[in-house]
Amino acid sequence: MGEQLKEYRTLGRTGLKVSPLGLGVMTYGWGADKKAARAIFDLYREEGGNFFDTADMYSGGESESWLGEFVSDAHARDEVVIATKIPTPEATAVKISFARSKDR
Repeated sequence: MGEQLKEYRTLGRTGLKVSPLGLGVMTYGWGADKKAARAIFDLYREEGGNFFDTADMYSGGESESWLGEFVSDAHARDEVVIATKIPTPEATAVKISFARSKDR
């Protein structure tokens, strides 16, 4: 699997290079405890993965917090792409949700 994760693709017209298989971290905090989540993160990164999917509503924000912590600990911020989602279309809610996600 490792070589396949290193066959990066360009994400749309952004110029960002991402692994072909993104890691969804929705279960961080409710399906996987912190130790298991860290092991999953580390293995994915070791195999060449760099594309993560999360949302502020996953595990009440814990998923994003842990992912941010793992990325920070790995000094990998310039090496990963993190996709997040905002649950409501209202402008005020979007701003609040974005601010919370950005702080994680």
